[in-house]
Amino acid sequence: MIIELKEAELAPIKRYHTYAIVAITKHGVELARKLHTVFSNSDLYYMSKFEKGDEEHKQIQLFRAVSVCYCQLYSRNIKESY
Repeated sequence: MIIELKEAELAPIKRYHTYAIVAITKHGVELARKLHTVFSNSDLYYMSKFEKGDEEHKQIQLFRAVSVCYCQLYSRNIKESY
């Protein structure tokens, strides 16, 4: 599933862990994937144009557009879940 980011709307993300790793560049995705293997208590998100094909198996979530600050959406969803 690809998350569609839209201005002034909360993203329909699925939060499995406490921390989020978000990458927005090709090199950032490579680093983020390595970090994700080390930090098992993290969710990984990156842009769909960098899709590798194993995201569903590894519970990696993809997104399109960067019209809002994804970090704010993630922290807002954490607060709402408690």
